[in-house]
Amino acid sequence: SANNYPSSVCYYQQRRFFAGTNNQPQNIWSTQSSSDYNIAYSIPSQSSDALRFKIAAQKANAIRHLMPNQSDLLVLTASTEWSVAADSGSALTASTLNIKTQTQNGTSTVAPVFVNKYILYPQAQGGHIGEMSYSWQSSGYVSNDLCLLAPHLFDTTTISDFILSRAPVPVIWVINSAGALLGLTYVPEQQVSAWHKHDTTNGLFESCVTTSENNADVLYVIVKRTINGVTKRYIEMLHTQFFTDPEDAFFVDCGLTYSGVSTTTISGLGHLEGQMVAILGDGAVMPQQVVTGGAITLPFAVAKAQIGLPITADLTTTPVAITGDATLGQSRIKNINKIWVRVYNSGGFSAGPDTSHLTPVKTRHYETPGTPPDLITDEIPLFVTSQFNPSGRITIRQSDPLPLTIVDITTEVAVGG
Repeated sequence: SANNYPSSVCYYQQRRFFAGTNNQPQNIWSTQSSSDYNIAYSIPSQSSDALRFKIAAQKANAIRHLMPNQSDLLVLTASTEWSVAADSGSALTASTLNIKTQTQNGTSTVAPVFVNKYILYPQAQGGHIGEMSYSWQSSGYVSNDLCLLAPHLFDTTTISDFILSRAPVPVIWVINSAGALLGLTYVPEQQVSAWHKHDTTNGLFESCVTTSENNADVLYVIVKRTINGVTKRYIEMLHTQFFTDPEDAFFVDCGLTYSGVSTTTISGLGHLEGQMVAILGDGAVMPQQVVTGGAITLPFAVAKAQIGLPITADLTTTPVAITGDATLGQSRIKNINKIWVRVYNSGGFSAGPDTSHLTPVKTRHYETPGTPPDLITDEIPLFVTSQFNPSGRITIRQSDPLPLTIVDITTEVAVGG
């Protein structure tokens, strides 16, 4: 009935659990063993009876999520994380029920995700993401802040959506209140945890979900865009990064693929009316154009084209740190005039000390005239604009609708007085 619907439901030890109604926000109910619906109990109680209990404590706020784990049921509230388990590892019954406080961060209303034995949850305050796991040293759960190394992405926003993509690469996808799409490449067993931000031209991300398709977890997002003066919402999917032929490389936003008879006119682009679009035609980067009347006209005919909003992808290295003498890394100006970038199956790019001083890579070598440059898997040397500054950073930019996978960056550093 009204105000008596649970806010969270899960299965644990062959029981179905319900928790957190409006009228009883700290209460938990379960069905009988091996039942989805039977919530009957008897007097005197039996081991298979349904359970009804309340988390009664000074800091027990409304229950927001139930997370069934291997050895216990984790209860996440607005202020505290709890574990519900049976004494001595036995089955959970009314006589063995044991409730313990674990951590006191609190969780938001956005649903957490399981990654193997780790629970990732948006914290109730501050817009950060907690990582909770069991620690044998403390005989309980501990929680770490996964956002401490990227506070600029979280400190002034909150998290509005949150989803896990397991394959082909484990990534946690996050949408924040500023409308940005954030990704966390996350392999905790290998201590890999790396944040990346994904902007889109003329658009804000509002929601995300993943579905299993073609042996992968495909990300779908709802994007709010203003097209030709009208606000619209599009359902867009993240295209695979893997391809065999260069003409199949899809590195544009809100895009479509044309495949058919060679032509110079491509229509069906009304969803991008009035927008400047990037074009990859038969594997060659073509000049950007504005969509007019739902169509564009190419300078020469192509049989396959990828057309969509352009993406500008930037990578900026951390400040130079010189091993052995901290004074060289922190208190002296530095200059980098040459870099070596090892790439895999990539197109050209530009690099420099900042986005205002970029030097492009020359990608054409021995290809047949009239064909696009081959994608590169090699170490590329590049002289960049010489500039003394305190950090010694390098920025690499890919603004073409082509892939760029960077394996390693080596720099030649000169330290000034």
